[in-house]
Amino acid sequence: MMKPEQEEMYKEIVESVTGKPWDSDGWEVSEKEWGIISEKINGTYGDDTRLEGKTRADIPENRQALLRFLEEKGWLYEQFK
Repeated sequence: MMKPEQEEMYKEIVESVTGKPWDSDGWEVSEKEWGIISEKINGTYGDDTRLEGKTRADIPENRQALLRFLEEKGWLYEQFK
């Protein structure tokens, strides 16, 4: 569930990335566009250095389960192993 403000923000982000109105027929989102949309929603768009200097000690307690999952799958960045 999203609040109405969140829905509006999501629609605005999608429209700005795709260049198409939210309610238009037949639009698709490319893999590249989806990456940009995801980063904008997460507030990390344009911050390619956000992991520089970070280590395992920087991962908060509430993300430890995710850390273990990524570790088990072999999906961790080298710096966090």
